[in-house]
Amino acid sequence: MRVNRIDLLISTHANKHRTYLYNEMFSLAKEHQISGRFGNDYIELSGVPENLTKILDDLKIKFTRLKK
Repeated sequence: MRVNRIDLLISTHANKHRTYLYNEMFSLAKEHQISGRFGNDYIELSGVPENLTKILDDLKIKFTRLKK
C-alpha cells in the first residue's frame, strides 16, 4: 500500500497558543521518523505521511502544505 507523503510548514506565529510547539513537533518527528528543519519562525517537516495531518488537526496545530 502506497502512502502519500507531503511537506508541511508550521508557523510559530500562527501557533502562539501552543507553548511547547518545538518540543511537540520534535517528539512527533522522532516518533514517526520524519526529517525536518526547525527555525525561529517556522518548522518545516519533509515527507510527512498524509494521514499524520489528522493528528495535527486534533492537536489544533495550524500548518500549510508545501508544493514540490
